[in-house]
Amino acid sequence: MANFPFTSYASYVAELAKLQPEFRWLSCFFSHPGGHPAETQVFILDSAGSQLDKRELQYKLKSDIAVALTDRPDQVTTRVVIVRYIQTWSIDRKVVEALGEHFDLKPIFFWQVFDHYYAKNDRLRPPDMADRHQTGTLWTFPVPSEQKSLEACFVDASLNATFVACHTQGDQINAPRNTVIIFLRDPMLCQSAVDIEGCPSPFQLAHALSTSETAEFTQKTLGTRYLAQLERLPPETISSANCNPVEFTYPYLHLLAVEVFYRIQHQSFVLEAEYYEGASAKAQTRILEESWAIFHDIRLYMRNTRSTMTRFLDPKSPSADALLQDYKHLVGQLDLVQSDLKSYVERHLNTLALEDSKQSFEQATAVNRLTVLAFAFVPLSFIATVFGIIGTGTTKLWIFAVAALICEIMVLTILVCALRWKDGSRAWLMETSGGPGLFRCFSSLAKVSLKEAFVLLAFAAVNKPEHTRFFCQAVRRDILGEWKERDENDYPNPPPRSELSLPPDLPHRYMWEKRAQKINSLMVNSNKMKKDDLGTLHIAI
Repeated sequence: MANFPFTSYASYVAELAKLQPEFRWLSCFFSHPGGHPAETQVFILDSAGSQLDKRELQYKLKSDIAVALTDRPDQVTTRVVIVRYIQTWSIDRKVVEALGEHFDLKPIFFWQVFDHYYAKNDRLRPPDMADRHQTGTLWTFPVPSEQKSLEACFVDASLNATFVACHTQGDQINAPRNTVIIFLRDPMLCQSAVDIEGCPSPFQLAHALSTSETAEFTQKTLGTRYLAQLERLPPETISSANCNPVEFTYPYLHLLAVEVFYRIQHQSFVLEAEYYEGASAKAQTRILEESWAIFHDIRLYMRNTRSTMTRFLDPKSPSADALLQDYKHLVGQLDLVQSDLKSYVERHLNTLALEDSKQSFEQATAVNRLTVLAFAFVPLSFIATVFGIIGTGTTKLWIFAVAALICEIMVLTILVCALRWKDGSRAWLMETSGGPGLFRCFSSLAKVSLKEAFVLLAFAAVNKPEHTRFFCQAVRRDILGEWKERDENDYPNPPPRSELSLPPDLPHRYMWEKRAQKINSLMVNSNKMKKDDLGTLHIAI
């Protein structure tokens, strides 16, 4: 830093943190040597005309980095400085300070490039950041991406670049002298690798691999692939990038599109295997939630990357059209997979609803079985309880057995009728129009004759529900007022069969008509006696 009153870049950030609290994290960041400084790699690529020379910088002190950055031949029009590291807290602080001092970079650039960790127990968090530093208020909201030079990120991998215009050595030099500083956070292994098991087919990557070679996919990370592809840039691409330095980041954007496209295809294959191959009934909600989270995050990453590309891509660049087509295809593929995922979610919810209904039916069936068992054992328990209360202990055993058998037969008869005609219960119950049902007819008949009431149950046990309904109507016809007082000459005994309205397909129809007529007479006479008693009572009063 020329004419700067501080001894180092770290001291400058420390003084700045006193005025702006959001830089306290960055000041604490510079106060530590880093978790794994040896993992930090620095590459310098010098472009002179149509050639690009790459070398890895070997350093021990911060001054070694400063000397290498100062040593720049006059014929070098563009210099690309690439810093590759694994995680934010593991980067070598000497590299960051040397770049900041040499190029006079604003601290806001590093504040945005490096990750901020809020958790106190995070392994990448500074160890001396205690409560006295007020960790909850050290960071402000993220700065808008427009204030960052360039950003392309996906999950843990990211590329952050800033473009610096160097001072020219005299007015005679007309060629631009630019510097591109790129920070590569590169901890993520790529899935689109070329091997026997995981090699992407040409059809899968047809839209994304329009210009790439398969050799570059032997590298394991996006950063190593990017460095390998920079060495193989054609001369015309290097010449174009000298005029527009942002084109040196195009290979990374293209490799990012390839990796994202492969992950989208892989995730859609997982969904197809889970749902299209007849396994939708076994689908798990966890898989749907994970898939939705994955596609949601990918969409956010691609939206930010496309926003960066819209601001920086040069329409005149030969690689711009292909790159835009790659990301356009990515967005279309994301929309397609999200649409499929939506249909999967709807299908899964419908399947869960069906399973819940099935479980409810199974539970209802189990309850019915318990009810049947209760019908079988309750009479025995009731008889035993009665004899236990009123007995003296000398009651003969056969009395208990006979009483239990009679009660059991009655209960089982009612149970058989209920199970046989539960589907036709509407025909048994009292309708809103006043039509008679089995239970109502049975309760009325039991008050007149218990024998005929069991005859009615026997009829219901051996005939269809429709026949039972007609039989009950015939038995109760006079009570409902449908039969008026008739003259004996007009309606001789027995009445015509059609008078009872029993169906023609009823087995033993004539026998049941005779029985219905007898039951009907009993109920009519009982009804008349009730009316006479009421009249007598009324007169007596």
